[in-house]
Amino acid sequence: MNMNNSTYEVLRNNALVKGLSSGQLETFYNAGELVSVGAGDLLIQEGQGSNYLYLVLSGKLEIYHPDIQENFTLALCNPGEYVGEYAFIDAEPASATVKVTQPSEFFRIRHENAKLLFKSDADMGQVVYRNLLTNLVTRLRSMDKEFDNFLLIF
Repeated sequence: MNMNNSTYEVLRNNALVKGLSSGQLETFYNAGELVSVGAGDLLIQEGQGSNYLYLVLSGKLEIYHPDIQENFTLALCNPGEYVGEYAFIDAEPASATVKVTQPSEFFRIRHENAKLLFKSDADMGQVVYRNLLTNLVTRLRSMDKEFDNFLLIF
């Protein structure tokens, strides 16, 4: 798959692949595919298996937890961010639903394809897993601060 300049820039600047060499980035890119999705489509459904890691190239996503009465929004996802990392790490069913809120384009890579790449290039795997963990720790620290602030109110 040939990478155009704008796709390359968004992918290269994505936190998931920060630190990969140009060759590693091209190899990673060639193991995935570009997909376009319309507004209202679901990428991931809570409770179901997910086979892809999605990097948002354009558009916007809403990550929410479906509730009996209404959806509880957990986060909004913009270009340069990614979703599907929980299932990538632990192969468990999705813990949230991801809905496309405006027409969007993604780079997606099947979990199995990425893991095969990392098996053949351990350095690539180390970089990507480190980036995943850094992102997850950043989110946890942010949630800890929000929880602390919430407790201060009461």
